[in-house]
Amino acid sequence: MVMVFHLVGTYAQNPNVSSVVRMLQFTSIGQKGVDLFFVLSGFLITGILLRTKSKEKYFINFYARRSLRIFPLYFAVLSLCLIAGYVWNLRQYSFGQMWPYFMYANNLLTSFHILELRGPSHFWSLAVEEHFYLIWPLMVYCLSKRQLLLLSLFTFIFPVPLRYLMHIHGFDSFSFTLCRVDALALGAGLAVIFHDQGDAWEKTKKIAWKISIPISIAGLLSYFLLSGTHAPILQAWKFSLFSLICGVVLVLSLSHHHLNPLPIVLCQAWLRRLGRVSYGLYVFHPFVFFFAMGSIYRPSYGPVVLRTAPILLLEISFAFALTLGLALASWKYFEEPILRLKSKFGGIRSEFVECK
Repeated sequence: MVMVFHLVGTYAQNPNVSSVVRMLQFTSIGQKGVDLFFVLSGFLITGILLRTKSKEKYFINFYARRSLRIFPLYFAVLSLCLIAGYVWNLRQYSFGQMWPYFMYANNLLTSFHILELRGPSHFWSLAVEEHFYLIWPLMVYCLSKRQLLLLSLFTFIFPVPLRYLMHIHGFDSFSFTLCRVDALALGAGLAVIFHDQGDAWEKTKKIAWKISIPISIAGLLSYFLLSGTHAPILQAWKFSLFSLICGVVLVLSLSHHHLNPLPIVLCQAWLRRLGRVSYGLYVFHPFVFFFAMGSIYRPSYGPVVLRTAPILLLEISFAFALTLGLALASWKYFEEPILRLKSKFGGIRSEFVECK
């Protein structure tokens, strides 16, 4: 979803492109893949923490396993950016632009206009994740499930007024950590309910079925009809609305029913293989898109070069294939060998339902 948004959706929004290409503006909804990512992350990480809470080396094992998954590729790419910036004199990859990324502070500085960073701007979501990892394991360790559920509810609600205040004062709430924790909190709360597999989970599934269509319609209408208004109240609640939609998708994905195709679809082998390299896809895609096309309608990626629809389709296909190839190579020769070290720090994995 995010790749489609960056590659197609932003380009199609350029008023100078052909009418055929502008018809692809609906793909801009792909940016909501980040909301889904946060909900899934809150769910999976909280599930792991709940299952390891009583085990020895709870904190050491969690942080060691997360570090092995996230840090090697992330810091390797940042280092390559610095090298490229020095060799080719690229200002966006100079040390002055890159140092906040090494500290996961990039989204904090840009939200309050302290620095105008160019660099790999899509890494803001990874900064949000790391901030979540710093706090949430301690919360799970110290609180009961009931307390954790109440904390998740509070954390889901308080970003709404915060986003409103930031918007009316001219700050950027889009990538600020405290303005995006509602999605993580929703996933975390669902994990607490799912962990018990009792009446509460059954009630949650029934509620998800009932509200799935109404909130999906409300979300789509608000996105396509109201997003351009930049109204503060809309900016305040629209992220929570889409988080709810993603939460419903998550619950339905774990609900086996003869009328529900989601569990069957998501157990497809090719999708699971794609999910395995999804981190690499996310990390690499803006770099590939820039060098493969140079035609994305975003100043941080490249200049606008108008394309006819067939040529654009060929370029999109090439960029997607190149990104996938790079992610597969990264997984096989770089990420997977490092991840074998995770076995030294416990054996808890994030799968909740085995596909048969």
